[in-house]
Amino acid sequence: MSEHVKAYVQYTAKTNATAYKDRAVLDGLIASVGDRPLDEISPFHVERWKQERAEDVSKSTVNRELNIIRGCFSRAVDWGRLALSPLRSVKNYKVDDHRIRVLSDDELRTVLTAPADVALMCRVTLISLNRISEVLALKREHIGPSWMEVRRKGGKVNRVALPDEVRTLLLARCHTSGFVFGDGPDGDPPMQQTASKRIIRALDSLGLAGVTHHTMRHTGVTMMLEGGINPRVIQLLAGWTSLRMLERYGHVRDTEIRRAVTANADRLQQASTKTATAEKIAASDSEG
Repeated sequence: MSEHVKAYVQYTAKTNATAYKDRAVLDGLIASVGDRPLDEISPFHVERWKQERAEDVSKSTVNRELNIIRGCFSRAVDWGRLALSPLRSVKNYKVDDHRIRVLSDDELRTVLTAPADVALMCRVTLISLNRISEVLALKREHIGPSWMEVRRKGGKVNRVALPDEVRTLLLARCHTSGFVFGDGPDGDPPMQQTASKRIIRALDSLGLAGVTHHTMRHTGVTMMLEGGINPRVIQLLAGWTSLRMLERYGHVRDTEIRRAVTANADRLQQASTKTATAEKIAASDSEG
């Protein structure tokens, strides 16, 4: 098992910026079931790991980690190391459809008061929906006169419009190494996990508990939908292969609920006023 995990993580590291998570999850599985031959790992072993893991983390987290394990064993089948995956009969936990929070306008203003590097990372994602890995990969050479190049997972590059104000902030933040968010004497950007934790701590200190960099993606998509932006444009900016992701990322903010209710209330008020005016005129005519 350990040899396959090593090969699998090397494989995913080429295209997956979060491969470090794969290693941690799969090492946890080995600790639970033992470093045994792949064909000796049964659905029972995986179910036992599920139950053990669910005592420490939420079932939603277990499901995400289970998908990593599922991918690992599916690759073992593809590589001819297994005839069938033991995950074929293992099901995810049923969990409530808990939607990630999106930020209100007041909370967005608070985000912009965070330490400069945190505020800028969040701002870039709010306006252009970059993943944190894409933000950290930004270099001076990727920033043009009115655009920036976003390097997607798998190597694809998109040019995205860049407002002048944000362009100025990014260029001013550039390290001599070329990386916009380079740190230290070498100027390498922080690891994705390190940057994520930095953002969470900074926003938590401002009273925004439970807000992550990923929250900015959800909020940015929601704001674009509120603004009537073409869903195909949102798909391009978010780097999705399918519009179905809008169902996961598009949310309803309280401000939009209030705007919808107010709009209908105003129309009803206008209708009521017109009706009252018409009745008054009719009554006046009949008296005359």
